[in-house]
Amino acid sequence: MFGIIILLCVAVTFGFCLAWICGMVAKTEIEVKTGVVIVALSTIAAIFTRYLIASGDAHPLLVLLGGAAVGWVCVAGLLVSYAKITWKLGAIVASVYTVVEFVASLLVAMIISD
Repeated sequence: MFGIIILLCVAVTFGFCLAWICGMVAKTEIEVKTGVVIVALSTIAAIFTRYLIASGDAHPLLVLLGGAAVGWVCVAGLLVSYAKITWKLGAIVASVYTVVEFVASLLVAMIISD
């Protein structure tokens, strides 16, 4: 139960982060719930992709980069289709968000592995 609450808090935090980045970069306001939905769907797709790549006995760096690439495609596509922003702005926002998410996940992984 406690893990679900933590997961929900992380999803809301990253959804707010996506909404804030979208407001700063694209000058387009999206709701936090839209950001949370986009983050949840892209995270599910990235985790599934990482699992599929890792099951093929791939290098760990390939697993990380494959998940990040799928996450970027999902965020950009969902921003264009669900948040109704242009493809160019969606790609820019997705790039900034993917870098922030990738760095945050690397920092958490470094903290946990220590």
